[in-house]
Amino acid sequence: MKSFSTKKTEEYELLIDSWVSERINAGIIDFKSLVNSLPSVYPQFVFDSLERLASKKMITPEIYKKISGNARVKPVISVSVEKRNTLSPPHPLDFDWRFTDETTNELVKNCLLLSKSGDTIALLGTPSLFYTVANHEYDRRFILLDQNPINHFRVDIKHCTFLQCDLLKDFFPNLSSVAKTVLIDPPWYLEYQRAFLWNASKICKINGSILMVAPRAGTRPEIDEEWQSILKWSDRLGLDHLGNSSTNVAYETPYFERNALRCVGIHNFPLDWRRADLAIFTKKEDKSIEPPKKICHSNWYKKSYMGIRIRRHKNLSGFNDPSLISILPCDVLPSVSRSDPYRKTADVWTSGNRIFTCNGTNVLHRILCAMKAGCPPHPKVECMIGRKLEKKEHRLISIAKRQIDEVIKLEQRELSEM
Repeated sequence: MKSFSTKKTEEYELLIDSWVSERINAGIIDFKSLVNSLPSVYPQFVFDSLERLASKKMITPEIYKKISGNARVKPVISVSVEKRNTLSPPHPLDFDWRFTDETTNELVKNCLLLSKSGDTIALLGTPSLFYTVANHEYDRRFILLDQNPINHFRVDIKHCTFLQCDLLKDFFPNLSSVAKTVLIDPPWYLEYQRAFLWNASKICKINGSILMVAPRAGTRPEIDEEWQSILKWSDRLGLDHLGNSSTNVAYETPYFERNALRCVGIHNFPLDWRRADLAIFTKKEDKSIEPPKKICHSNWYKKSYMGIRIRRHKNLSGFNDPSLISILPCDVLPSVSRSDPYRKTADVWTSGNRIFTCNGTNVLHRILCAMKAGCPPHPKVECMIGRKLEKKEHRLISIAKRQIDEVIKLEQRELSEM
């Protein structure tokens, strides 16, 4: 007998197959249009569906060849979607997907419509929206709560406040019932959605509005069950679900996700294929509900250098080889799913979705800190280990630094080509 999760996966694949078959029968025979016509189905899943349908003779070999070949065509892209140079590039560890400009403007309009002059609008996990409102004159106060630091941001903007926090763990009592409108964009996993919604319920005023970006049915198996769980949770929090807005929420495909798709041969897909719904809640009453159980995540150093992040291993001491060790043939993780087993093996992760293991992450971290400061790494490592480096250790540090330089040059070249 198959496990529940395996059964759900098979049901999900059958659902995608039915959608894809229906669209093809309706005359959609190019990959980009096919992906765009589906309810936020990951492009690789669409490609896999084409292979299943062809093997079952549910589509002709000619149609399969045409659509799958179209997916592999390398498009000419003149403008990169990584255009907001005031924001750090998205990193896969942060579950960081950013709205398109059109969506950003629509979400701001929604927040303004649900508030009035002098009101406070809270933004949870939406840094791109925060930058947008900071560059305009509004008669509202905006507060951003996000775990990632805000770089290159003017601190003298009176109507904008930033609080760096982890919404899975932190809560600020002084923010209780301050916002007329709260917009939240949690990572699309149940524990994040519950934690974000709990925080939003505390921050929102009675009769205020909470807008929550929520994944669509095609995102992955069990989305419908998870959404029902969220609705029950919202009721416990004293919230009333009013339905969904007509706003079509779209995201830009980040660099790390484009690299993951390119790694499996998929080049020609819509850069705004990821779509979501905007659920509307109103706060009926204050309820004393304990926050969701805190979740322990793998510990990664928050500081990065050119998008390179290092896992923190607390049991490491002294000198350990900081060289990057390949895990995959092209080093790029061909997935953005949290359930990918390779995630647990990675000690080094780049913004281009490249992963490596490393026996000396403690030393590698010091190397990155030195590179970030424009200093030679050897003195920083010597300071950490409390002694002079041996000749072999000097060489290993130089090798690791050269590897890092090569990865950075490669990813800068990829970004320029996009």
